[in-house]
Amino acid sequence: MRYDPDPAIVWTVLGCWLVFAGVWIAGWIYNLLRAPKVERRSISPSVLVGAGIVWFASWLVPTSVWDAIVLVNPVLQGIGIALVIAGTAFALWARFTLGTMWTGIPSQRAGHRLHTDGPFAFARHPIYTGVLAMLVGTALACGVGSWAGPVIAGAIGLALKMRVEEKMLLDTFGPEYEAYRARVRALLPIPRF
Repeated sequence: MRYDPDPAIVWTVLGCWLVFAGVWIAGWIYNLLRAPKVERRSISPSVLVGAGIVWFASWLVPTSVWDAIVLVNPVLQGIGIALVIAGTAFALWARFTLGTMWTGIPSQRAGHRLHTDGPFAFARHPIYTGVLAMLVGTALACGVGSWAGPVIAGAIGLALKMRVEEKMLLDTFGPEYEAYRARVRALLPIPRF
């Protein structure tokens, strides 16, 4: 059974992803022209290769497998749309908060400071939180199915990247980052008590 989501759902989800992509591309171009110099990059190519392999493998799985896990439920679709919209807003808020300090690859720029305000007061990696919410929301809004693979691939890729980023932040900011890490969760914007 092939599920085709309602066009309004598709356009809402697609719109969020297009806004996200547009802001990322514009920010990337702006940073090429205006951002301080990168002093140190910290990522293993294996992280990117591994995430790419998992993502690609998810698309190789036969459609019949994904069709078997289609789950169409109006309540889940509503939750999914809310997650996509909230995730987009949260990721964009974090991106704008970072400004020219943002990099696609975990890096340290000249004059780098630890951001603990705005969305970073709720999650240490709010962009990853937003992207994961967008992926999960897209899957729920579109009936899960073929989105299960990208959700898994995205979660693995972001977890690997987050690990590298955490190490770099700890090396760069030491006790300041340790204190921040003790106060704020990595992904879930839920306060620690």
